[in-house]
Amino acid sequence: MFQNRHAIRAAAAAIALSAGAAPVSADVTPDDVWQALSAWFERFGYAVEGSETRSGDTLEILGLALVMTLPEDSGTVRIDAGDMRLEPDGSGGVDVVMSDSMPIEIDATPADGDPVEARIDYLLGDFALTASGDPEDITFDYTADRLSLSLARMVVDGEVIPRDDAAFDMVLRAVEGVTRLSGDGTTDYMQDVTAEEVSYDSAFAEPLPEDAPADATADRVTLSGTMAGLRVRSEATLPEAEAGTDMAALLRAGMTGSGSISWRDGASSFTAEADGESTSGQSASREGVLSVRMSPEALAYDLSTEGVAYAVAVPDLPFPVTAEIDRAAFDLEVPVAAAEEPRDFALGITFSDLTVSDMIWGIFDPEGRLPRDPATLVIDLAGRATPFIDFLDPAAVAEAEATGVAPGELNALTVENLRLSAVGAELTGEGEFTFDNTDTESFDGMPAPEGELRLDLSGADTLIDTLVEMGFVGPQEAMGARMMMTMFAVPGDGPDSLRSTIEVTPEGHVRANGQRIR
Repeated sequence: MFQNRHAIRAAAAAIALSAGAAPVSADVTPDDVWQALSAWFERFGYAVEGSETRSGDTLEILGLALVMTLPEDSGTVRIDAGDMRLEPDGSGGVDVVMSDSMPIEIDATPADGDPVEARIDYLLGDFALTASGDPEDITFDYTADRLSLSLARMVVDGEVIPRDDAAFDMVLRAVEGVTRLSGDGTTDYMQDVTAEEVSYDSAFAEPLPEDAPADATADRVTLSGTMAGLRVRSEATLPEAEAGTDMAALLRAGMTGSGSISWRDGASSFTAEADGESTSGQSASREGVLSVRMSPEALAYDLSTEGVAYAVAVPDLPFPVTAEIDRAAFDLEVPVAAAEEPRDFALGITFSDLTVSDMIWGIFDPEGRLPRDPATLVIDLAGRATPFIDFLDPAAVAEAEATGVAPGELNALTVENLRLSAVGAELTGEGEFTFDNTDTESFDGMPAPEGELRLDLSGADTLIDTLVEMGFVGPQEAMGARMMMTMFAVPGDGPDSLRSTIEVTPEGHVRANGQRIR
């Protein structure tokens, strides 16, 4: 089946047709605006169709369409934008009048899947679009009461899929935005779009095999949700057009960019039916943000949500499984271009103040012996690594996998923050290591480390006593655990606390609190 990113790119191009910005002092003509728009679409792989006509100062593009050929000639994406009229607004800008309906037709025949035909209806409700600035720096401003995307038709391998088995609808309400295109030699792009409310609904079913029993039911998934205060911001500097539209080539040529999506009051629900059983759930979040940064050297992703609540009903339980998280976050920064010197990387994971319902606790701790304080997990890592290949080049990645050549090497790792707290116990830690990639024998194939990790553990002895009382841990296992802790740790500053420093020396020795254990 066609890859989702091509459908998303097509929808983004359609939305861009209705983008615009606040007037500035210089003047632009309809021809300036049309040249900027058509060049932008061509820059991203679309062939622009349509015939130009003029009436006085007004320029019309009749039968405007954008057509993209999918990779490896596996199909096409076509956006029929109808007729576009560009006319001076009397104050140095240009009003752009467009059709309120722009269907997107997708015809894909992938090498390893069934042929797919699909139509996505893109509708614009009561929108206004104005362009202003000067020919080398044009800003587009737009407002719309409603923008919507809807999967109107899907045909797989010649078979029409009923809408109950393949449906997707998304609506954005009270939309305002600004997009700016500027630059000489490179193209500087900026966009800032808001929507007061977003809603979406989808439903997809797995087709039944031809030999399925008459009473068989298809596996089915539905997903719907809403969010408020949506804001999408992005900016990029693109290199010369000769770099093409391939992301790896653009980055190698000097492309830089960043973007973010933020929202508040998110809510969603889903159902999944499989083998005659149904699972359903709901989630909500107070706010969230997803951001991306890219450069020729590295990619970075940051995702965080706050005030998250989940409730899931599964067939084998008579009550829903519920959980709340005050904050959940994930961030990743990785080098992507081949380099001769080490590059920075980072990884962070946070689950802060996780709680579950008393009914869940009651399954394994009905007497309430374990502390039910919120649980927290924090892992913050940073380091240096040397990439040997271009990770955005599929051919280079495939060659490394086929030949078994290492795609890179780890040079240094810092544990900036480690924290795990749950059921009355808490483990914290920090440390730093360097790695000798010329020595892969001392530690069974991995680069030899050098450095130390410092750990503090509190509440462990009390937790072991409680688990013994509950029958989860036997006396012998508890004794073994305590002996292990005394081997690797020494008493800490407070009651029921332990401290341990694990050191790896240049000679390959491993010491715990000064005592050699390897």
